[in-house]
Amino acid sequence: QNPAALSRARLSRVSRASASMGANSGRLKLKEAADRLLTRDVAFSDTEFWNGLWDPSLSAEDIFEAFGPQIMESMLLARARNLKNVISLAVAQLCQFVETPLPMYTDNALNCIRVLTRVLPVVNEARFAQFRKDTFWKAEDAESEPLARLLIHAVMHLCFVPGFTIDEASEVADSQPGRGSYQPPGASGRPGDDGEQARSDDPLRIPFPRILWFSGVGSTSVFAHSKDFDAHRIEVLRLLIAILS
Repeated sequence: QNPAALSRARLSRVSRASASMGANSGRLKLKEAADRLLTRDVAFSDTEFWNGLWDPSLSAEDIFEAFGPQIMESMLLARARNLKNVISLAVAQLCQFVETPLPMYTDNALNCIRVLTRVLPVVNEARFAQFRKDTFWKAEDAESEPLARLLIHAVMHLCFVPGFTIDEASEVADSQPGRGSYQPPGASGRPGDDGEQARSDDPLRIPFPRILWFSGVGSTSVFAHSKDFDAHRIEVLRLLIAILS
């Protein structure tokens, strides 16, 4: 056989084995972290510990297994402060991703989404109403917003993050004049143009193309599609359903 081909095959096997070892290591660390959250208090400032909860090497299955409903319920009853920290930090990570949606943070953001999707159905049970009120609707101080508002804003923005759930080109389309874009009053430069005529010519026009996933009524723009976009959209919609459940 070709020596070069044999070498490539060996490298491929080594690479797959390394990836598997890394995934197993991350899975084990996550299980240990979940056990720790159940048995003792974890400081909010323990950044290394918290970052391990949404490690990029973790899969959706890892997250859902480590944060099962019974585990979440036990944590609520025994270590409610730990669960509040999990929620607060996951929301903070998502807000940061919305502000800085770099590809290197995509997997972290997805795992934050998965953690919250797993936690919220338990938190939304009627018997945990006080925890829900204290965690989501009480602001830390007069200058901060309730966590519920931050979460909802983050999730709605996540539906339309360029490079994550929509094509990067959609952001550019917002600033281009023509069908599907909104021009402020006087933008045409014509005397007396208040923008009303431009808007009333096509009442079904969608002002900002980037708020769409597909073309249709109100927009003839062409949107890029990919399996990644669809997968990310599904993850975000699952979280939205969990919030509203």
